[in-house]
Amino acid sequence: FGIQKTSKMLLNVCILLLLVPALAIKKVMDGSNLAGMNFSMVLVGGGLDDNNKEIWNKIVELGGGRGVARFGVMAAAGEDPCCDVQSSFFLYDTLLKLYGAAEVYYIPVTKDSKDQNSNADVVAQIKTLTGFFFTGGDQIRIIYSLYNSDEKIPSPVLLAIRETLLATGGVVAGTSAGTD
Repeated sequence: FGIQKTSKMLLNVCILLLLVPALAIKKVMDGSNLAGMNFSMVLVGGGLDDNNKEIWNKIVELGGGRGVARFGVMAAAGEDPCCDVQSSFFLYDTLLKLYGAAEVYYIPVTKDSKDQNSNADVVAQIKTLTGFFFTGGDQIRIIYSLYNSDEKIPSPVLLAIRETLLATGGVVAGTSAGTD
């Protein structure tokens, strides 16, 4: 159990590093100061309860606070990303608003709508957000959705998420596969 859990945690950390731009990695390797590259991460394993006020309140607080936080939900990992009452987006839209987010936006990039990962309107909307929430499911779907050319080239949407986090000091949060 311990080895499997440790391997999963290491995989999670490695995949999350995909959200950190090469510039930040270079600065770490150079020993340069990372001042100005502040953003928060809230990584929750599977089973985040709807009524876990401490975690949900912290996510909203780090995203700008009650009545201010503007979240983008990346539901690409799920079987049913959007938008009926059984979808991942519907659940997290409801919860983020319940805990005080002013606005929740569905990021319409999935394995079935990969062309949206370079849509200028989607990129522009992302740049207005203060936080991002990645839902659970299959983490390979997230990678497939956010990268182009055999999952090696970051899409404009992924680059916009990175730039927005670094510019605003916002939060990226996720549960289950959304922490990978």
